[in-house]
Amino acid sequence: MDRRTALKAILASSVAPGFIPARGGAAQVQPQDCGSQCFSVVSVMQFGAKGDGIKDDLPAFRAAHDALGAAGGVLTGPQRTYRLDGTLTISNPVTIDFFNTTVTPYSGHGAILRSKENAPILEYTGIWTRFVGLRNINLVGVADGSAKSQDGVVVNNGAATPRLVAGALRMSNVSIFNTGRHGLHVLNSYAGSYDNIYIQSCAHSGVLIDVHCGANLWRGISTVANSSTGFNVASADGSDTVVGLTSEQNQYGIVLDAGVSGWEFIGTHTEANSKSPLLFKEKSDNNRVDFTSRGGGAEPAPVNHGGARNHWADQHA
Repeated sequence: MDRRTALKAILASSVAPGFIPARGGAAQVQPQDCGSQCFSVVSVMQFGAKGDGIKDDLPAFRAAHDALGAAGGVLTGPQRTYRLDGTLTISNPVTIDFFNTTVTPYSGHGAILRSKENAPILEYTGIWTRFVGLRNINLVGVADGSAKSQDGVVVNNGAATPRLVAGALRMSNVSIFNTGRHGLHVLNSYAGSYDNIYIQSCAHSGVLIDVHCGANLWRGISTVANSSTGFNVASADGSDTVVGLTSEQNQYGIVLDAGVSGWEFIGTHTEANSKSPLLFKEKSDNNRVDFTSRGGGAEPAPVNHGGARNHWADQHA
């Protein structure tokens, strides 16, 4: 059975190919002898999810994740609204993919993970033996002051010292809205990729790059109307390339903190950031931001409090 046929079958039925019902109606992974092309796919509906936005579906998501186990696989389901009363922690090499969801910008359609809890919605932990994915999903939190520790997605590979890992997160076609703190919080993470991500109306930063991060690739990121910074780099022990960033209606479009060096932003658009499109903080140095456009909405000029090798340029000039 090819990949497309398998996915259609699992979404159309309560028991997917490759699974057998256990006593009590739960689903179990049934091992298959199909060589290196074999992968397991589970639907959260097999584990009791309702997808009505009312019932807590976190137990079903956790059960689906645990059923895939250390071998990993794909976790999916119908395009519905799933309420999560707590954090869904991904510690196995599990790819979450709600196929064909349109997420940028969020329109209330497609697959939605919704949470009002004072905790991350999704958290990736541990060190994996291969890449995992997060694709085609909307995450919606609450930015009313009641969930000040709520991040949309936390990526933490857990390395105490900087090092490359065998597996990293591939995140694409994801939107994050209204979280109580950061939209995307990345720390202890190397060699990941973040592509076509839309983050809006979070109570702090849209993206926060924290300690021990580097060799990640960023493409097509949009951060809009977040209360503090659109894209904040706080990690001083790695450097990444960011292509096609749009940062609008924040206080700061981009902030590079003390000690940050070697970051490069290519094809950047900023508009209507109230304090500055770009802030190089003290002791940051050797970073470059190339703007395709900036300054709309009476936006102030970039500010450099760091080293002389920090550089910004208007490509259209």
